[in-house]
Amino acid sequence: MTVLDVATALRRFASAAEGIDAERGLLQAARAGGRGALIWMADRPALVAPSAFSRLPGFERSSAMSAARGWPFHLRPTGGGVTPQGPGIVNLALTGPADGLTTDAAYRGLCDIISAALVELGIASEPGPLAGSFCDGEWNLLCGGRKIAGTAQRWAPRPSPNRGWVFLAHAAILDEVPLAAPLAAIDALHCELNLPVTSGPSAHTTVALEREAGRGASLGEALAGAISGTA
Repeated sequence: MTVLDVATALRRFASAAEGIDAERGLLQAARAGGRGALIWMADRPALVAPSAFSRLPGFERSSAMSAARGWPFHLRPTGGGVTPQGPGIVNLALTGPADGLTTDAAYRGLCDIISAALVELGIASEPGPLAGSFCDGEWNLLCGGRKIAGTAQRWAPRPSPNRGWVFLAHAAILDEVPLAAPLAAIDALHCELNLPVTSGPSAHTTVALEREAGRGASLGEALAGAISGTA
């Protein structure tokens, strides 16, 4: 029986690249049979997108221009679209052997944990798509019709002699970040890559904007509690 290694406190990384590397380490451990969870935040702002973005025309120039604006661009192993990182954005990563899990079931498990944590902060949420939100998908988490978290996954085969797959399910949660700057950074990059822009702050919200007064726990603490409840 494997044991879920729960990150009971928010881990701080100097950059989003370091957080992405830590998630890769969790996925590698999952290939050996382990299950893991990581709650983290980057100290510096950045934009992150799937590795496939590196094949887009004009990628190198657009990446350099984004960095010059104060938003360095990093590639990640999961799918989806461009996601902001930095202070006020909390990430949750879950890894483990798939053991018959489907992608929808992995998303559901991830969203259930985040929703349970948000309930502890007085916030109701539900999964669903939202046109005009960054990195839009069927498994966004929405609060009052606005996006509060985005999700993505990566699956990898287990090495011989094991069989089957392992998964990494990731969420970026808008905790205490002012919305205008990261969304403007995404839109600037999208314009340079000939991609649709977002609908701006009106399509998004944060934990800080939605939480009930008097709920003293941090988002990281609430997530750790929700993970412990599923272990």
